[in-house]
Amino acid sequence: MRTSWHFVAQLRSDLPTEVGAVLHYAQHQPVTSVYTPLYGSISEVPAPFTRGSLYSFSDDSMFWKFCSVGNYAQLAWKYIFPDIEAVQMELEENFFKERGQIDATAKSILEVSEGAKAGEGKP
Repeated sequence: MRTSWHFVAQLRSDLPTEVGAVLHYAQHQPVTSVYTPLYGSISEVPAPFTRGSLYSFSDDSMFWKFCSVGNYAQLAWKYIFPDIEAVQMELEENFFKERGQIDATAKSILEVSEGAKAGEGKP
């Protein structure tokens, strides 16, 4: 599959909106990229995901990092891809493990924040 970007949207109704909406975003072709979770409530996309162009190489661009990996893999796919897949799986599994901790922390911060807001109007 050839794409410039790809995403999977996940909406989790069991969590507050700020935490429950996650976009799993991959640049270049998904098979040689890594799905990076981006929460729907973020105010800025991480800089490496905002840089780069199809027409001009940029070393600080995630698109070009993944494009380079994908293009290199095309040289000897059956030998190179297993190594790419192993790293890809490790990174994505770590994201999922970390996300549970991030979700719990964010949820407790939201609860404390909402409690503080509720108490602001009381004398």
